[in-house]
Amino acid sequence: MRLVPQLLPEISIAPDVSPDARVFGYTFILSVAAGILFGLAPALQTSKPDVVATFGDERLMFGSGRRQFKLRNLLVVSQIAVSLLLMVGAGLFIRNLRNTQHAEPGFAVDRSFMMSFDLGLANYKPAMGRVFEEQLLQRVRALPQVRSASLTQNVPLGSGGNMSPLYLEGEPEPEHFDDASLLSHNIVGVDYFTTIGIPFVRGRDFNNQDTPSSPGVIIVNETLARRMAPDGNAVGRRLRMDSHGDYLEVVGVVRDVKYMQLAEKPLFFGYRPLSQGYRSAMTLHVSTIGDPLMDLGTTLGYGGMCVMRLGYRVVTSDSTERLKE
Repeated sequence: MRLVPQLLPEISIAPDVSPDARVFGYTFILSVAAGILFGLAPALQTSKPDVVATFGDERLMFGSGRRQFKLRNLLVVSQIAVSLLLMVGAGLFIRNLRNTQHAEPGFAVDRSFMMSFDLGLANYKPAMGRVFEEQLLQRVRALPQVRSASLTQNVPLGSGGNMSPLYLEGEPEPEHFDDASLLSHNIVGVDYFTTIGIPFVRGRDFNNQDTPSSPGVIIVNETLARRMAPDGNAVGRRLRMDSHGDYLEVVGVVRDVKYMQLAEKPLFFGYRPLSQGYRSAMTLHVSTIGDPLMDLGTTLGYGGMCVMRLGYRVVTSDSTERLKE
């Protein structure tokens, strides 16, 4: 269950991993049949000794034994070769797993908690949803063990993401789209970078002045900033995510992190403020002072949501009606 993708609760699929008598019975019968089938031939051969080879011509016995010896050697060499191949593969897998465990994702993974919810399932309108999200953040930030809290649409390394064309101001529109002309992006709330531990290189964070009626803004990572400006200072530059859309002004530059997988190459990445693009399905990201997993989950008390520690998720079976409370 720990290998279930983080996106699974959002699409309401509950896998049944309980033991199945039919599967067990089929496997048992297949195993017995395989044992009988592959053990029957050697047993029959052993039960019927070759009298001619035993008492007959020595040359016949020598030739037959040599053929059996070659076949036996071939089987032994094949088994050793396959075993060595499996051992090498297992060793490489263990080394890769160890390197992955010590890899640096670029954001904080300790004392970090998340809670996913979708207000659309409870028929929340955008206006009501904004009020709910604001009140949720106020309640969580007021907890004594919480250092900071924010909202995000997609979680880093969480098997989800958004992608759109990239149009830079002052440059011709790309004729075809590839890694050099595509922008991966996320929608985040105020204090997201402080909460998740992504440091700023230049510029500012989103604030309450970034409203739906104010000019569109965006924060980009270092890789995209170097693409927009030779010195990496992309603050003040503008880009579009649609050929007919409005320009977004870069107000900040943050460090690169791992977005989709630990082994990925640098991506062009941007962050849009939640205040300028409401989403009903969000994830509350909480950074705590200590490690109060049980206390934090009990204090929040939101049924129908998914409370998880980074890398682990506990899904409740409460009705989404509890969400309205």
